[in-house]
Amino acid sequence: MISGIRRIISRDRSRCHASAAALALGLGAMAPLGAAAQDGLTVLGADEHGTAVEMDAATLLERAAEQGSIRIIVGLDTDFSLYGELNDAERSSQGERIAAAQSRVISNLSDDASVRRFRTIPFMALTVDATDLEAVLSTPGITSVQEDIPDVPHMNDTTKPDLTHAGPLWAQGSAGEGHAVVVLDTGTRPNHNSFRAPHPIGAKIVASACFSTDSAQSSTLCPGGREQLVTPGRAGAGADCDTSISGCGHGTHVAGIAVGHQGGNHGMARDADLIPMQVFSDFGGQVLSYTADQIAALERTLMWRNEYNIAVVNMSLGGGRYYDHCDSVQAPRAAIIENLRSVGIATVIASGNNGYSDSIGAPACISSAIAVGSSTKSDDVSWFSNQHTTLDLMAPGSDIRAASADGPSPQLEINSGTSMAAPHVAGGFAMLKSHDPDASVTEIERALACTGIPVTRGDQPHPRISMTRARNFLDNPHVTRGWGFGNEPQVMAWREVLGLRDRAGNTLRLRPDQDASWSIAQSPFCVNDVVVTAQLIRTDPDPDFGWNTGMMLSSVMDDDGKISGLFFGFNTIGGTTTASIYEVAGTDGTLQDGPGTTVLCEEDIPAIDMDVPHVIEAVKQRNNLRMRLNGQVVCTATTTPEFRNGHVAVAMASPTGADAAGHQTRLIRAAARPLIQRDPELTMTATGPSMGGTPRTGSESDSSFSGRSAAGAASIN
Repeated sequence: MISGIRRIISRDRSRCHASAAALALGLGAMAPLGAAAQDGLTVLGADEHGTAVEMDAATLLERAAEQGSIRIIVGLDTDFSLYGELNDAERSSQGERIAAAQSRVISNLSDDASVRRFRTIPFMALTVDATDLEAVLSTPGITSVQEDIPDVPHMNDTTKPDLTHAGPLWAQGSAGEGHAVVVLDTGTRPNHNSFRAPHPIGAKIVASACFSTDSAQSSTLCPGGREQLVTPGRAGAGADCDTSISGCGHGTHVAGIAVGHQGGNHGMARDADLIPMQVFSDFGGQVLSYTADQIAALERTLMWRNEYNIAVVNMSLGGGRYYDHCDSVQAPRAAIIENLRSVGIATVIASGNNGYSDSIGAPACISSAIAVGSSTKSDDVSWFSNQHTTLDLMAPGSDIRAASADGPSPQLEINSGTSMAAPHVAGGFAMLKSHDPDASVTEIERALACTGIPVTRGDQPHPRISMTRARNFLDNPHVTRGWGFGNEPQVMAWREVLGLRDRAGNTLRLRPDQDASWSIAQSPFCVNDVVVTAQLIRTDPDPDFGWNTGMMLSSVMDDDGKISGLFFGFNTIGGTTTASIYEVAGTDGTLQDGPGTTVLCEEDIPAIDMDVPHVIEAVKQRNNLRMRLNGQVVCTATTTPEFRNGHVAVAMASPTGADAAGHQTRLIRAAARPLIQRDPELTMTATGPSMGGTPRTGSESDSSFSGRSAAGAASIN
C-alpha cells in the first residue's frame, strides 16, 4: 500500500493539544532564510492550539532551522480522481502519475531527507532540514506544504448498547458478522476475552498493522523497533503499547466498545471482525499520532477492503479547533477519507474533548467523515464533548465500561470521552452493514441521523443514534412520498414540535400555542438532498399582514424547539410579498430573528393573496438551494454542507400570547422525492413552468397537484 523509498515520516496539520503544539512552536528570533515559496503555493502550519492555519514560507523555514528538521506533508499537482470512480487500469495509471510527481520532488532533496510515499492520493510525507525545505518550497509541481503535527487520543481521563437499542439487531443476527471494523489507535490487547468469543482465541482479529515514527521528538511503538509492520491474517503488528506510557491501552478500550464480545458486556458489532492498526508514537512518555502514520493506515485499509470486507474505520483521535468543515486545510486526510467513502467504507471520527460548543477538532471536521460527539446516559450532551453544526451524530461516551489493557484478560474499565462515543457509531455501521450489505455509507449515515434521538446543549440539537430505528428506516427506503390528510393517522404522523397540529377537514392544521413565535410539525420523511412540494393556505386576522409560512428541510428538532435546518417561506406585508430562505442553527422557536439564523435569500415579489391555496417548492441539492412559489423561481442560494440529513416539516410564524388567536396554516397535501447522484446538478438559473406572473390558487392548484405531478414539477433544469 505504501512504498517508502527512504525512511518514514508523517504530518498532521492541525490539532493536537498544547504539549504537542509546543514541539513545533518553540521558535527563537532569527533572520528569515532564503527562498520564497513559489506563487500559488499554500503553506500551512500549526498555531498555538495545534490548528492548521496558513502562514508564510519564512515562518516555516524558521521552525525548520530552529528545530534542526521539520515534518511536512507535500501536495502534488497531478490529476486525481477518487478510487471508487476508477477501474483497475485507471487506478494503476493514476498511481504512476502520483509516483512520478513524488520522484520529481525527491530528486531535489539531499540524502538526509526522510520520505514516505502515498500510493492512492497526490501527497507525500517528508522529514527535511531547512535547506531541503527551501528546495521543496521552490520545486515546480507542488500545490501545498503542510506541517505534520501529532494528534492525541480523545479520552477524557460499560459499553452502552442498551442506550443505542442494539439488542433487537443482535437478536435477528445483525451484529456485524461477515464485516470488519478497522480501529486506528494505540493497538489492541489481542488475548483479552472481549476479542475471543464467538471465535477461538485471537481469531476475531483477522489482520493488524502498525505505523509509528522515530524522529527527534518521538520513538516508534511498532514491534521490533520498526516504523512500519503489517501482519495480514493475525494480530501481531497491532498489539497495544505498554500501559506505562500515558495513553496506551486506549485502543483496547475503544475496540471493546466497537466489537467486543465478552459475557454480558458486549460491544456494538459483537460478531464483527477486528483489524487494529497502531498509529501512535512515544513522545517522552505519552502517545501522540502523526498524520502521515494515519494516512498510511488508511491506505492499508483501502488495500485490504475486499480481502476482509471492511465496513468502517474508527479514529478516536484528533486535535485543533475548527469552526467549519476543514477540507481545505486538511487536504491529505480529506483525500484518503474520500477515497474510502468512494469504495463504501465509512470513516468515523471523535469530535474532541475540549467542551467547545462552536467548533470541533480535526480530522472530524472533514466533510466526508462521520463526526461524533458524546452523550450521557440521560441523553444530555457530555460536558467535555465538542459540538458544532458540522457534527453528524451523537453516541454514549460518558462512563463507558469496556475492555482494559491492564490486569487479567477479562478485566474491564470505565472511561469517558468522545473516543468512547465514536466506536458506538463505528460498530453501529458494521451492524447495519450486516443487516443490509448493499447499503451505502450515505444510506447508513442517513438512517442513523434521520432516526436519532435529539440531544441538545445550548441551542444545538444533534441526533443520538438508535439502532432499531435506523434498521427500520433502512428497511423502508423513501423513493417518493406523498401526503394527503383525509384521516387522523395521516395528520398524527407529522410530529408536533412547536405549537399545535390537528386535522381540520382534509388538511393538517398548524396553530400557535401562544408561547412560541413559531409553530412546526415534522413529517417522518427524512433525507439529504430532496425536492418537496406542498400546497398550503395561510390565514391571519389582518389580511394585509401575512406572517411567515413555509417548509423546512434538513432539520433536527428536539422537544424544546431547538432547531437546525433550512427554512423556505414567504410573507405578505403591506402589499409586498417577500420570499426567503433561512439557514437555522439552534434557534428556540424564533427563526428569522434568532441568534443562530442566517438569511441566505430574501426577495420581494408581486403581492399574493393570503387565505387561498399556494404551492411552494423547496429544493436542496448538495449546497444549492431553490424555492418556487406558484411555479415561479423566487429565491436561490447556496449553503454550507453542514445540513446533511433531516426531516421535511411545515412551519409558520405568529405573534405570541392573546394576539396568536386566529393565525393558522393548513397543509392540504405535500410530496417529497430524494435527489440522487444521477439527477442533473441544480443551477442557479433554474426556471420553472411560467404562470405568466399570476399565482395559482384554488382549483387550478388542486387540479395540477398530485404526488406524482408535484415530484415531476420539481425537475432540475
